[in-house]
Amino acid sequence: MSVTPTNKQVWKNKWRGRTEPVNPFARSLAKKVRKGNLLDVGCGNGTDSLFFVTHGLTVTATDFSKSGIDILRVAAKERELPITMLLHDTAKKFPFKNSSFDVIYAHLALHYFNDTTTRKIFAEMKRLLKPGGLFFVKCKSTDDALYGVGTEVGPDMYRSDHTRHFFSREYMKSVIKDFRMLSLRSSRSSYHGKTSAFISAVASK
Repeated sequence: MSVTPTNKQVWKNKWRGRTEPVNPFARSLAKKVRKGNLLDVGCGNGTDSLFFVTHGLTVTATDFSKSGIDILRVAAKERELPITMLLHDTAKKFPFKNSSFDVIYAHLALHYFNDTTTRKIFAEMKRLLKPGGLFFVKCKSTDDALYGVGTEVGPDMYRSDHTRHFFSREYMKSVIKDFRMLSLRSSRSSYHGKTSAFISAVASK
């Protein structure tokens, strides 16, 4: 009998031997924000974090994948780029004071949790963001080809290789309602050789 791994097991060593280009979502942020303290939530191997530092932002990068943080640490040292790194589970409270960041960036990092945990995470993002700060978030959409694949484990949640929570436009609006919405966008693009569908939002506190 096969056992489906948990998300933590999947991501523990996921980034070893894996490369990522700078994401267009990160590039769009860099066009809007030129300076300030940025929190990269679920940074993976840190490709976007490194990009943000080279564009003048002060970056704190977090992820619960040790392999990702290890790769970022080596890359930052080799390039002599100052990045604060933290091995951290996004579902838990962050060890930062209220209003610590001018910008929070969460690229495909917040679509792994049930509704209760998701709402707690969004509330935590608001706590960490400075008044007037910007929140950039992008998640898998219910229009994605993987939606409905595997075992249903909750509303719009399916477990195949690991658990994903797919966002509809309405759901994104509901979890980000305590922010001031600036933009909400549906999109499709090639991600690791497969066409994927996404919901992204930019909001302010």
